[in-house]
Amino acid sequence: MARRAIARVISNQLWRLDATGNELAPIEVGAHDWYAWLEAQEASSFAYRTPYGAMTVRRESRQGGWYWYAYRLQGTRLRKVYLGKAGELTPQRLSQAITKLTDKPALTPAEQLTREPQDIALPARGLLKTRLSLPPCPAHLVSRQRLWQALYDGSSRHLTLLYAPAGYGKTTLLSEWVRYNNLPVVWLTLAEEDNEPLRFLTYLLAALQARYAQLGADILNGPLLWQQSSLFEALTEMLNELEGLSEDVLIILDNYHVIESQLVQEAIKFMLDHLPTRVHIILSTRYKPPFSLARLYMHGQVAELRANQLRFTQEEMQAFFRQGSHELTSVNLDCVNQNIEGWAVGLQLALQTARKPGAAPRSLVDLVKNNRYFQDYLVEEVLDYLPEHIRDFLLYTVSLEHFNGSLCRALTGQIEAQQILEQLDHENLFIVALPEQPGWYRYQRLFATALRHYLQQNQPDLIPEIHKRASDWFAEQGFTREAIEHSLSAQDLERAAGLIEQMIHPLLEEGEIETLQRWLTKLPDHILSASPLLCIASAWLIFLTTQALQDFAIWLDTAEESILAQEEQLSPATVASLRGEIIALRTIHKVAYNDFAYAAAACSQILSILPEDKAYARNFVSFALALAYQRGISVSTAWQMWAQVNSDNQVADHALLGPYILQLQAELYAVQGQPFEALKRYQRILSLVKRENIHPAGVICFRVGMLFWDWNNQETARQYLLQAWDIGQQADSSVVMLNSATCLAQIAQIQGRTDEADRWLKHTDVCFQSAGKFEVIDLQAALYAWIELQRGHLDEALLWAQKRVRAGEEASQLNAEEVDLTMAQILVQACHEQADNAVLVQQATDTIERLRTNAETVGKIYDLIIILGLQALLLYSQDKIEDALSVLERSVLLAEPGRYIRLFIDMGEAMEKLLRLLRERYKTVKATERPINLAYVRRLLEAFVQPVPHTRLITTGEERILLDPLSSRELEVLRLLAIGKKNQEIARELVIVTGTVKAHINSIYRKLSVNSRVQAIARARALNLL
Repeated sequence: MARRAIARVISNQLWRLDATGNELAPIEVGAHDWYAWLEAQEASSFAYRTPYGAMTVRRESRQGGWYWYAYRLQGTRLRKVYLGKAGELTPQRLSQAITKLTDKPALTPAEQLTREPQDIALPARGLLKTRLSLPPCPAHLVSRQRLWQALYDGSSRHLTLLYAPAGYGKTTLLSEWVRYNNLPVVWLTLAEEDNEPLRFLTYLLAALQARYAQLGADILNGPLLWQQSSLFEALTEMLNELEGLSEDVLIILDNYHVIESQLVQEAIKFMLDHLPTRVHIILSTRYKPPFSLARLYMHGQVAELRANQLRFTQEEMQAFFRQGSHELTSVNLDCVNQNIEGWAVGLQLALQTARKPGAAPRSLVDLVKNNRYFQDYLVEEVLDYLPEHIRDFLLYTVSLEHFNGSLCRALTGQIEAQQILEQLDHENLFIVALPEQPGWYRYQRLFATALRHYLQQNQPDLIPEIHKRASDWFAEQGFTREAIEHSLSAQDLERAAGLIEQMIHPLLEEGEIETLQRWLTKLPDHILSASPLLCIASAWLIFLTTQALQDFAIWLDTAEESILAQEEQLSPATVASLRGEIIALRTIHKVAYNDFAYAAAACSQILSILPEDKAYARNFVSFALALAYQRGISVSTAWQMWAQVNSDNQVADHALLGPYILQLQAELYAVQGQPFEALKRYQRILSLVKRENIHPAGVICFRVGMLFWDWNNQETARQYLLQAWDIGQQADSSVVMLNSATCLAQIAQIQGRTDEADRWLKHTDVCFQSAGKFEVIDLQAALYAWIELQRGHLDEALLWAQKRVRAGEEASQLNAEEVDLTMAQILVQACHEQADNAVLVQQATDTIERLRTNAETVGKIYDLIIILGLQALLLYSQDKIEDALSVLERSVLLAEPGRYIRLFIDMGEAMEKLLRLLRERYKTVKATERPINLAYVRRLLEAFVQPVPHTRLITTGEERILLDPLSSRELEVLRLLAIGKKNQEIARELVIVTGTVKAHINSIYRKLSVNSRVQAIARARALNLL
């Protein structure tokens, strides 16, 4: 019988050789001696032979213990089965394993005994030559000179370790390096069968003979090759022959990670310890060799190339795609780099996908889901090579964005989770340590995405349990956000709702609206309705985004019902706090409907009963109270209230309310006719608003756009309004979109671009529909009536206006002031064409008087400017010229500090005529006796006939808008400077002393940021001040 170097099991009996090569008595599988042999140190592997197939069984060290695994090469695929510890290797377990590996029915031990024993042949002398030659290189190669240089630098040492996970291009790099540089090399691609020492030595000698024909000939043909005990003698003879070579020898052992045999590992270490000076070995592997290299490291004889170095750089990735005839933009390249992280196989996958017309994936998930070959690669090249407990570890933890040992232990139940993490990190198995969080890791992104898809396809029932365990762990550790995410992923919605309740106020205070909105949209209505906090949060989100008032009110009503249902379980302080927040939100609702008295009374009442320690609720109620005063009670009182609210909010550090408080304070300046002060604050808010809280930014861009429109800076106004529209779309804010689209439609109509106006009107229709018919029906009708008026269809516009008049107090109070101003404008225009229509005149008079009284009572200077202008036009239509001029004079006097222009231009030709009459009235009056600034009136008249050129808002440089406007006297001094007057001449004309002139000039220089008269005049002309 032929002698065999490996133990074998045939017909349920173990056959072995002793140290001298003699066959020992067989041992029955399952007997006491069988298990004793399995526990013995020399028992590292055996062959298991049956009539219908064979497998190799090996003992492997895993996490400080020894486990047995069965392997079988089926075609080109190595299949693997976990057997367990020595005590678990029963005849039945071995029979089940061979059944699984061969896909054939198992034979019982009794059936196996009745079969005639089959012999096991020695390793064939005919070897697979492709394993001894360089692998072919891909068609599209990227020259990686930095890695070639590293390989060159390492060749002066005994060993280069090239180790990284599957798919990092190790084999391609080595093959390319050798081919391009025409290096003499001994190449051996290792395979599973090389774990048999005899087979390994045979292939190694064959690889050497491919380069050096006679080297090792005596070993191959002599007795040493066939005796396991003589392995190291054969290696010694081989090394001696290598020492005798007269040239440098480069030996590359590729796929070294397949070698698990302890004896082969010892053989490699023996070679390295006794390597001739001119021999250099490169081990290309997925894992670092298990034997010690300390002595070689200490003597500087080891070079390393690891995954971090093998990752493609951005330049190499661009070159890779270019070689594949596909150019990437810098943005796309950044995206590829972020997701693939330089993984070579991932780049191949991305290139294949990019080459398909119209097949560019929308996400990394699409990239791996739509490529079955990549999934096969993941299984065959990664998962199948891993021990079962490591594979389970990966599948249980891959759903995590980041993880540590404690978290992994909670998910997997493996007490050695921390050691496994360290092993994965040590072996470069697609794991990345997080430098900013010591002890925490993440998986490489593309690998994680692919493995999650694999888990979804193969073990979908496991996923909810994984997420539930993760949620429990994060909640226990105080990571509520992460706990919520995993509860939602586990579809444990009741638990998620409870956790979300804890985060509502922190998220609102930090302005993280999108996060809260995303969570709440994943909860069904019955869960939301059962929680007062979640109902209030839903109302908050509507207020901060769409501002759909009907839905807003419904959620507040639902919150009240939920409180009533749970009132016995809630503490009185909690009930008071919840109701205080509801009342504050209802106040905002009432303000929208102009019910200011109710809003103020409700807020005052709730403040009187809210405990002082409820700072969050009290601050918000105070916010709502100040809003009510600003919008409809007293602007001057609102100033004081906002100062207190702002102070309290800074103490409470309430990030959400901060931008809104600043916004409303800025709005106060605009309401009081101080647009330059408003602009300063709007710009400050834009610099403070977080990206996550984009709704305030949309509102502010709209407000700033309207300021520039009022200054007749049309192009800048349009740009801000377009920006507001874009932000409104991002934030899904129907109010921001509606306001910006409405103004853009009006601007396009005024500028004569009817088609563009119609396009924006269509956008407003969509916004009106999303906001709800009840809420915006009057606003929509007012907009269309205004458009009809601008297009010369007065009858259609008047029809709506008179309908609104007849509705009287029954008309909706939502957006009432804005709607009534449009109504007044239409009525005044009609009065100019039907001056003898007493009913029409009375309707216009009553409407304007009501609006004027309200504006004066509350202190709304901006509205008062418009209303007085309309009142002047109404008087003018009745030929009451002097009364009209007196009223207009007051309007101009109020408007001049804010440099408003469009307010007057938009009132049409009749206003131009009135302004000319006003100028004539004071043309001969001395400057010191004029109640108004004629330079401002002249500028208004010039804008009627020659609109101000469109300019851009630039925050620095010559065209920057004046944040500190020139006074009326400074404008007069500037005008006289422009016509060449000297200081003494200016003093005489303005009846002031020369020192005062110099003071005005210095102030002009400072405000215009100039240093001379010439510069001041040029700057003033650029700003249309002259």
